[in-house]
Amino acid sequence: MKKIPTSVEIVDVPPPAYNETEQELSVSTGTTKLDKEELHRLFRDRNLAFLTTLSKDGSPHVTPVWTEMIDDLILINTFESSAKNKHIANDKRIALSIVEQNNPFNMVSIKGKVIERTTEGADEHLIKLAKKYVFEIYCRIFPTTSRINIES
Repeated sequence: MKKIPTSVEIVDVPPPAYNETEQELSVSTGTTKLDKEELHRLFRDRNLAFLTTLSKDGSPHVTPVWTEMIDDLILINTFESSAKNKHIANDKRIALSIVEQNNPFNMVSIKGKVIERTTEGADEHLIKLAKKYVFEIYCRIFPTTSRINIES
């Protein structure tokens, strides 16, 4: 069997319109600034986010997460024993990308640092997130696991 070379180009810019030329495109084509309400709506709706942490060897570790935004804080709930929690204990730098489920071109990527990790209120927060994302089914599947909230 002969292998066929393939290539994939991943960009955050939609293809040019029929009448546009390469010279007319700029670096900011396809990007917009979200106002605070639009940003909060992405977190308020049932949109999955992708959290990137750094493992001990510096390689990125990306996982889908449930999130909530309260004021300017982003809350992420995870197992205390999760790889992401262990990575954050060593290196607080993270990146988070959240994509609107019905319009994948409406998204935001955020880079920052974790400001707090706490188990206080984590179980209650999981129930709140489960109601939003899967209507409480998840809470009955993992009722006794230790949870932690990550704030960034």
